[in-house]
Amino acid sequence: MGRKFVRVLVFSAGFIATSIAVLLVAYKIRTPQPGENMRAILYLVAAIVVGIIGGLYTLWAYRFGIFMVGVLAGLVLSRYIISIANASFFNDSWARIAFTVVVCLLCGFLATHQERTGIIVITSFYGSYALFVGIDVFAKLGFKESMLYLFQSKIVTVGKPANIYMMMGGAIITAIIGIFVQLKFSDKKY
Repeated sequence: MGRKFVRVLVFSAGFIATSIAVLLVAYKIRTPQPGENMRAILYLVAAIVVGIIGGLYTLWAYRFGIFMVGVLAGLVLSRYIISIANASFFNDSWARIAFTVVVCLLCGFLATHQERTGIIVITSFYGSYALFVGIDVFAKLGFKESMLYLFQSKIVTVGKPANIYMMMGGAIITAIIGIFVQLKFSDKKY
């Protein structure tokens, strides 16, 4: 089963990274004003088209695609660490940016040089994050909103902090269980 979904994961990483980059650049150039729905739709279509090209490129340049999977995992991991760590250290935006870039590059190189282990660790964290966001949609404990604020570079806790930390702990424990299960039962030839 090991390699079945890696190509889908690589395409998704390329698609997500390039489409987000297009949206960020487009919105920095000119944010659509109220009533400019056509501009917003144009930005979205451009992001999807360029995202598909980026996804196809990462499939063609497979090692780069694996690197991008690691970089996106590093983005999520750095945001987790920033949310758990002492907020005073990350008050300066340059400290947050530098920390995020370093973690992204380290995860990218881990995924590239230890592909089997890197992909297993990364997909375990992706899966546990998705599981707990799904749980929070129904439980409404504030985990989903807190993670959203983290990606907007805001350190804000929505809801009761104890509930959010329990959700984060549950996501980390679920990821660790997923890592051990995948390492034990996946094909060693991966």
